[in-house]
Amino acid sequence: MKHSLRLSLLLFLITTWQTGFGFDYSRGLSDIPYSFVPADEPPPFAVPFKDPVFDTEVTRITDVRKGNPSTRAKGVVNEYARSDPTNADGSMIIVQSTNSHWFIADLKTLKYKSILGQGRYEPRWHATDPDVFFYVDGKKFYQYNVKSKKKTLLYDVKKDYPDASWITTQGEGDGSADSRYWALMVVNYSNATKKKTFLDWIVFDAEKREVISRYSDAPDSNITGANTVTISMTGKFILAETNPAQVFNRDWSNGRTLPGRFGHGDLALTKDGRDVFVAQNTRNDYITMIYLDTLEEVKLMFIPFQAPEKGGVSYQGFHVSGNSTKTPGWVLVSTYGRKDRPTYWSDGSLFLLELKENGRHFRVAHTNARTSKGGKDYWSEAFAAIDRQGKYVYWGSNWGITGKGYADVYKVELPENWYQDLSQ
Repeated sequence: MKHSLRLSLLLFLITTWQTGFGFDYSRGLSDIPYSFVPADEPPPFAVPFKDPVFDTEVTRITDVRKGNPSTRAKGVVNEYARSDPTNADGSMIIVQSTNSHWFIADLKTLKYKSILGQGRYEPRWHATDPDVFFYVDGKKFYQYNVKSKKKTLLYDVKKDYPDASWITTQGEGDGSADSRYWALMVVNYSNATKKKTFLDWIVFDAEKREVISRYSDAPDSNITGANTVTISMTGKFILAETNPAQVFNRDWSNGRTLPGRFGHGDLALTKDGRDVFVAQNTRNDYITMIYLDTLEEVKLMFIPFQAPEKGGVSYQGFHVSGNSTKTPGWVLVSTYGRKDRPTYWSDGSLFLLELKENGRHFRVAHTNARTSKGGKDYWSEAFAAIDRQGKYVYWGSNWGITGKGYADVYKVELPENWYQDLSQ
C-alpha cells in the first residue's frame, strides 16, 4: 500500500512538473557559481542529454574526430556569435572548420557535406527564404540557392572600384533583419608590400541589387580600417567598429562616436524595436547597451574582470549574440573558463541577458569551453549564437580538451515558453 502511494505521488509530481508548472527557472536566474566538471570525453554524437545543472537539452551535432563533417579538420564551430548558423526555418546549418572549410547539413540527419570550399566567404542565411544564403567571394557578392545549387551574382565591386581586391564585413558583420541591406568594406591588397588599404565603405541593397550609399561621398570622410562594419537590425544605421566605434545613418550622414571603448558585442533590438549595440565597455567593465539613435548608454551588468582568487571571472572575454529578432529585448552571452572550479557565476556558461538597466540574467547551459592554464585558444571561446526564433543556441566547445585546436558544435534547446515566462 505504501509503495503504491509513493508511486502514485511520484507519477503525479512528474506529470505536474511536465504539464502544469513548466520549466524551473530558479537555478538559471541565480548568481551561484555552480561547479560542473565535464567527463573526460565529449558526450556521444547526436544523442540529446540534460545539462546536469540547468536541465536543458543539449546535443553534440558534429563528430569531427570521426570525420563528420571532415577528416581535414581538427575542429569545427559555428562561424561567430553575430550571425545565425541556421536557415530561416531552422532545418539546415552551416558550420566552419578551424582551417576555414565550410559544411552544410540537414539538422535532422546531421550528415555534413562540403560547400563553398576553403576561404573567408562569410555565408549568411536569408531571413525568410530557407533555401538561400548570401556570401562574399573576392570582389563579388552572391546569393546561393541550396535546392537548385544555383549561385546568383548580386554585385561585382570591380565595376565601381577597379583597384579593389575584395569586399568583406571582416567576418563579423551581417545584413539587416530582413536581409535587404548590407554594409561592406572595399579593400585593396598589395602582394608586393603585403599591405591592406581600405578604399571605401558601402551599403548594398540586395533587393535593388545596387550600392545605395558610400562613405566616400559623405562630408569629411576619412577612410580608415575597422574591425567590423555592419548594418543594424532595422537597416537604419551602420556601425563601424573603428577605434573609437562610430555609428552613421544608412546614407553615411550624421556620423557620431559611441561613448566608451568596447570589447566583443553585437547589434540587437529592444522590446520596442529600437536598434542597440550591446558590448563590454572596457572603461568600466559593464556589459552596456547603446541606443544607436540617441547614443544613450544603459548599464546592463557589471563583470568583475579581476583575479579569480579575488572573486573575479576566470575568462578573459565573452561574446554577445543579438540575432533573436523573434524575442527582442534579450541577447545571449557566452563565456569560457579555466578547467578548475568556477569562481564566478558566469564562468563557462551561456546566459540570456535582459536589455534593461541591471537586467536579469538567465543561464541555460554550460559551454564546457575551457582554455589551457594560463593560455588562450581562440577556438575555445565558444562564441555562441542564438537563432532568430530564440529557440536554439549553437556554440563550439573543446569539452575541456585543451591545447589541440579541437572543437565540436553543440546546440541547446531553450525552454519552450522562456520569452513569455520571463516577460511576466
